[in-house]
Amino acid sequence: MKLIASLKGYQPISFVQDRILLAKGYDLYLADLECKYCQYIGSVPQTLGVKIASWSRTLERCLRLGIRYGCEISKSRILLAERRRIWKLDLHANSIELDHEIEQGARPLAINYVQGIKGFDDGAYFGEYWDNLGKGPVNIWARKEDDRWSVVHTFTEGTINHIHALIPDKNRGVVWILTGDFDRAPGIWAARDNFSSVTPVLAGEQEYRCCWLAFWGNRVVYATDSPLSLNSVREMIFADEVSHPAQSPVGLRSEPLLDTAGSSIYSCMVQDRLVFSTAVEPGMPSGVLIRDMFERKPGPGIRDHCAYLIAGTAERGFSVIGSWAKDRLPPRLCEFGTIKFPVGVNPGPFLYAYFVGLSGMDGSMSVFEMDE
Repeated sequence: MKLIASLKGYQPISFVQDRILLAKGYDLYLADLECKYCQYIGSVPQTLGVKIASWSRTLERCLRLGIRYGCEISKSRILLAERRRIWKLDLHANSIELDHEIEQGARPLAINYVQGIKGFDDGAYFGEYWDNLGKGPVNIWARKEDDRWSVVHTFTEGTINHIHALIPDKNRGVVWILTGDFDRAPGIWAARDNFSSVTPVLAGEQEYRCCWLAFWGNRVVYATDSPLSLNSVREMIFADEVSHPAQSPVGLRSEPLLDTAGSSIYSCMVQDRLVFSTAVEPGMPSGVLIRDMFERKPGPGIRDHCAYLIAGTAERGFSVIGSWAKDRLPPRLCEFGTIKFPVGVNPGPFLYAYFVGLSGMDGSMSVFEMDE
């Protein structure tokens, strides 16, 4: 893995055709794939106080300021998530406008674009995300062709804490719903026919708690996201007779492929290889606010104080390609130590890594050329 560029303060957000969208706080830039040049394209509107606070990296982390990720909804339009708002960037119209305000919970962990799945309307989807320790109702929202957001499914009270992601699977004609976090709430659910059918497929254990899925043909791989129990890369194994898991989940199981040192929240594909990161995060909150906010001890599912980059394929296996130590700021107050990636289809051979809460690297973006 060869470092070809490093940009302090810039976060890779989303691929836009043959370029990449970067954010520096609330300012947006388009860069070439090697990040040799950046073109300023506009800023997401904020109050003066928020803009000033975002100039401090520590306050930016504590208050979760700045643009956090994107979701491309057409070749020129990208949704941008920050705090409890979703903005629409239109490159053709050269405009940035508020698209949706989150009604319940905080900013969703991910916005996923669903397209070409039989039985589903094309559009952007997200699941509500906040602690929700009491397991209140949790909604799935959709933005369809009329550009309006509406609730398309609700998990009833007592079912889950929140939703991590909604992953389209064209091979099986389902949208996988990844839920968290505690007791019987973590799981992988299969939705069909515009969410008229939503069925738990693997649920109720920390080994089914995850934030992403990766596909190689019919193979489905994920890494667990648990600060409470030891983590691993796992594969969903489908019995031969199970062609529609949402209708017939019998025979589906999860098998470990590789143990990992920590939980995994973020992943990306670089050509045919999966790259994902692990996180350094605390365990269950004690209920004492000050103690929990300043807790620096990792949870029992986190083996050490390092975040790892891991790469590979289901066929050739996975290996660690880098590691970085957590900095001294408490992870619950000042964000977990981890590595984030841009969303969308990567058109080139480079890995874009944004470091959060890691010693000497926090707030920096690195562009790597992957080894053959």
